[in-house]
Amino acid sequence: MTTIPQFEGSFDRLFTDQREEGNPAFFRAFYDRFTLDEQVADLFRYTDVEKQVSMLKRSIYDLVGFYVTGSPSAELYRLAAIHQSLGIQPQLLDIWLDALLVTVAEFDADYNEEVRLGWIAALSPGLTFIRLELMAT
Repeated sequence: MTTIPQFEGSFDRLFTDQREEGNPAFFRAFYDRFTLDEQVADLFRYTDVEKQVSMLKRSIYDLVGFYVTGSPSAELYRLAAIHQSLGIQPQLLDIWLDALLVTVAEFDADYNEEVRLGWIAALSPGLTFIRLELMAT
């Protein structure tokens, strides 16, 4: 399996000491940034913020799981199915990724272009899987 050291180093810097909770400040900042988009904000208007922050955290870990194993987990299938049932449009994944990258840049002191590309490369297989599931309607 190919590894992406830039991604793995950044992930470790962000979450190693906080694997159980997953750096709550990071995920809260990510959620706040993600919901700045009007279309996203409309989708989450009546959502419990803390529950949604927790779900966003799990979705990142599910995508990292795809990177580690090379295949989608049952959780990633479930995530894709939930988003498909809600009528989520594939282009929202781009907004999601942009918000994540800006948040990584904010929290990772060693963030640079190589780290950004590492995150994109690591999460792209899982995001592509979800995108294809959303388009399969």
